[in-house]
Amino acid sequence: MKNLFLPLLPLPFLFSCEDPAPPVPVEDIKCIQLTDDIGQPYGTYGSCDASMQWKNQTLTLEQRALLNYSDTIQLDSNAIGAFTALNFSPNPAKTGTALHFTVITDVWGQAYKLKTAIVDENHNLVEQKSYLLPQGSALRFADPALFNPGKYYRMYYRLESGPQSAATLEGYGNFLICNDYVPLPDNGNIEGFCF
Repeated sequence: MKNLFLPLLPLPFLFSCEDPAPPVPVEDIKCIQLTDDIGQPYGTYGSCDASMQWKNQTLTLEQRALLNYSDTIQLDSNAIGAFTALNFSPNPAKTGTALHFTVITDVWGQAYKLKTAIVDENHNLVEQKSYLLPQGSALRFADPALFNPGKYYRMYYRLESGPQSAATLEGYGNFLICNDYVPLPDNGNIEGFCF
């Protein structure tokens, strides 16, 4: 009878393990750029810098993945316009009222595609939706069935124009849904209306 000899591996190798990677922190989205009914900014709510919200900014690969879903919207226009202004208002908004997402382009009347992905405070996906819109359209985002009062949400967006749906502007912005209409508050005081 033959004895099989298996070399013993060094014990540290057998029992070594690496510390697990730390969890990716969930970004706090409790920071909003306050805007009135016509989109004029009047401050920030939360101890944060909201200056890059609702502007053209480079999204991370993880953020872009939220916008990489299929839709059936085709852009017919051959014109590829430059987006010159973006407006989101009012912020915060009363539940069930329209949140206006307005885009101004350098080609008047040009249709564009707006792709959106909205996540909640814990970055759970709430909605992914695409729209074919003429310039200056307002969208109703504050659907009471989807958005709860006193909660923050983040919208990732990509605006596309031209026949190949070229992404010409992308970014994100945070918004807050409130129980009641929020008048222009002093010093950004919105607690009594929203929480």
